[in-house]
Amino acid sequence: MKLHSLALFTGLALALTGCDPGAANLNKNLKPSQTGDGWGYVDEAGQIAIKPKFDSAGEFSDGLAAVKVGAKWGFIDKRGKYVIQPEYEMADKFNDGLARVKKGGKYGFVDKTGKLAIEAKYSSVGAFAEGLAAAQVDGKFGYVDKTGKMAIEPQWEMGLAFGDGLAPVLDPEKKLFGFIDKTGKMVIEPRYFNALPFSEGLAGVKGEGGSGFIDTKGGVAIELKYETVRSFSNGLATVFVPGKTPEERPTEGYVDKAGKLTMGARPK
Repeated sequence: MKLHSLALFTGLALALTGCDPGAANLNKNLKPSQTGDGWGYVDEAGQIAIKPKFDSAGEFSDGLAAVKVGAKWGFIDKRGKYVIQPEYEMADKFNDGLARVKKGGKYGFVDKTGKLAIEAKYSSVGAFAEGLAAAQVDGKFGYVDKTGKMAIEPQWEMGLAFGDGLAPVLDPEKKLFGFIDKTGKMVIEPRYFNALPFSEGLAGVKGEGGSGFIDTKGGVAIELKYETVRSFSNGLATVFVPGKTPEERPTEGYVDKAGKLTMGARPK
């Protein structure tokens, strides 16, 4: 009896899978891939998981990916089925449960059901991070929460994503970047020509001597001596060492959090 039951269960499982061939993709890490037929998705082995039929395709996040058909963007799941129909002029990946979209020339946010969670009324918006997203109103940036409430009033010439409780903003008078907390208070004074959001406790900044990293207190953690830097990820950050002459191109390397430099591309 047990053997018959097992055979019946196995047959049923196979039948169900056969009814939904895309179900096998649900636990896979799918990546966008372009062929002569358009954009689709491949699995870790490089096998086609979702047939190429899109004009453009973004990465999966929270189980959904933005795809473009003609001039419009929508979202599909890992089965390749539309969860949100193509109706937007632009669409980004999901962060904190919401995705940036553009409709009627303005930006807002949709949730995973396709509901416009925050009205498309902003000139520009950033992705949500730590519950807040930068939003531009009348030329100034502030920050909205997930309900669409303006949590930090628009006052900055530019606003980037929060990380480690802080966000880089461009002071409209000094024309320099500083960092605010979630109340909108400036906690690291504007003194940088450029800045990246905090990641793993450090933020890339560019000052008089070059680019390097500061900590959340505003102290220099890694000397500002590089041509450019990128954010930390898994304990390492890509940096570009200036050439010895103006004609010599910068050389790629990477640093750890202690500032130890290793030349070459950082490990994957």
